[in-house]
Amino acid sequence: MAGAQTTPAAVLLPGPPGAGKGTQARILQEDFGLVHLSTGDLSRAAMVERVAGRHACARCGEGYHDRFKLPAVAGICDGCGGTAFKRRADDNAETVRARLYADHARTAPPIAYCEGRGVRDRVDAMGSIARIRQALPAIVAGAAV
Repeated sequence: MAGAQTTPAAVLLPGPPGAGKGTQARILQEDFGLVHLSTGDLSRAAMVERVAGRHACARCGEGYHDRFKLPAVAGICDGCGGTAFKRRADDNAETVRARLYADHARTAPPIAYCEGRGVRDRVDAMGSIARIRQALPAIVAGAAV
């Protein structure tokens, strides 16, 4: 069918934990109907700065961070109005450094595989969500070729 948009077989989003891969995966789901399979869900990790301050509403699970995402009203969940928050016991700098090392060891082989076949595009995941979202359509279109 001429002019029909095809969907890539896979889009790999490697990067350090907490870089925003999950956010961009949700955008790819919304914008292109792709399925999100997250290794991060299996091996919960994030960058040291981002992990050390994260916490969640104990009632609804809405995620927050001491520096990057605070509730609109201090101590009150934006999602459900709850006032109890919780932190994971393993969200500390030492554990995060170990996770980052393990993440690099786990992601280096698939990145090298993709580079060797010329199927890798780079996006600065530390950019704004909006700027990254603007870059995704061209990358997805190129991956579908």
